[in-house]
Amino acid sequence: ALNNGTYQGGGMGSQTAALSTGGKASPTAYSAKTEEYDGSSWTEVEDLPTAISYFVTMGTQTAGLVAAGAPVRRNETYEYDGTNWTSGGNLNTGRKQGGGWGIQTAALHTGGEKPTICADTEEYNGSSWSEEGDMNTARANNSGFGVLTDGVIVGGGPEATQTAEEYNGTSWTATNALNTDRQAMAMSGVGV
Repeated sequence: ALNNGTYQGGGMGSQTAALSTGGKASPTAYSAKTEEYDGSSWTEVEDLPTAISYFVTMGTQTAGLVAAGAPVRRNETYEYDGTNWTSGGNLNTGRKQGGGWGIQTAALHTGGEKPTICADTEEYNGSSWSEEGDMNTARANNSGFGVLTDGVIVGGGPEATQTAEEYNGTSWTATNALNTDRQAMAMSGVGV
């Protein structure tokens, strides 16, 4: 079991080298706690620089990335090197409850609430974010998987949806929808 009970946080990594970070410890208390998993047990490590939830995570246990989040609509990015958290480049637009995927040096963040639901898409190159083509459908609480130039975003809200879109590194294309309406899912994998 984790050492700290939280929800609405984020995770990254693999089955034997994972990271759990942030989230909420109660309905009114945000968490900065970070724990590493070695395949059998969790160990507390350095906390995030600030207590947040509703953010997007990308990367691995030794090269992780956290972007956006709440409270308020944040534009900060934090990078994890396996020991320490440091500040990365800021998103152009602060938001929470978006989706994304990628690695620390090639990541994508899309959608979210700023405060209205948006379709904004930004790419991260390891130091700065750049605005790219918007999704076809504005949404928050969306989930994604893939690599920077080949990924899929699915579900989302404000009302749960079946909508799915593929990203090719430049633009979005509608693809086969989910079988059921969903939002705020956990996703993983690189997809093909």
